Amino acid sequence: MDLPADEQRRRPAHPGAAQHRLAPGNRGVMSTSLNRRIRNASPAILLLTLLTLGACGGGAPDAAPAPAGLAFEEARVREPVPGRTMTAGYFAVRNGGTEAVVLTGVSSPAANAVEMHVSEQDGGMMRMRQLDSVEIGAGETVRFEPGGRHLMLFGIESLPAEGIDVTFERSDGETTTVRFRTVSLGEA
Repeated sequence: MDLPADEQRRRPAHPGAAQHRLAPGNRGVMSTSLNRRIRNASPAILLLTLLTLGACGGGAPDAAPAPAGLAFEEARVREPVPGRTMTAGYFAVRNGGTEAVVLTGVSSPAANAVEMHVSEQDGGMMRMRQLDSVEIGAGETVRFEPGGRHLMLFGIESLPAEGIDVTFERSDGETTTVRFRTVSLGEA
């Protein structure tokens, strides 16, 4: 049967299809089943959605940024020279934050004392000097390596093959413990 064009639009495309009519001027299209789902959504789901979205929002504009995350890489401690109870530790530390972080101390249960040092040329001689602190600028990587900055570990009796834990203290009071692997004298 031939129907006028406006009647054809009102008929379902196939048997069982829902018929939707929009108010004049309404350009949006939403199925009645979606409308029903939204109206019948559990209040708990809606509350959970609102709480989740609220947690994504930023803090107050004048809020202090979260402490920067430091990433320690290549952390290793050298076996002591036979008959000695001190050794050196090396690593790289990357500051992924937006503010500088200052390391102010270091310790380890495997040593009586741990200090940050730097080796420098002084009058044609290489000298080692203790560092009170080391600043890692935002987005920077600082290396502790042979011939430069390094850790000195004193009072080492033995180093376990699986390595040792070393704890770094920061000027903001936070601490970070890093596992240092044990390497032979030639590997450092």
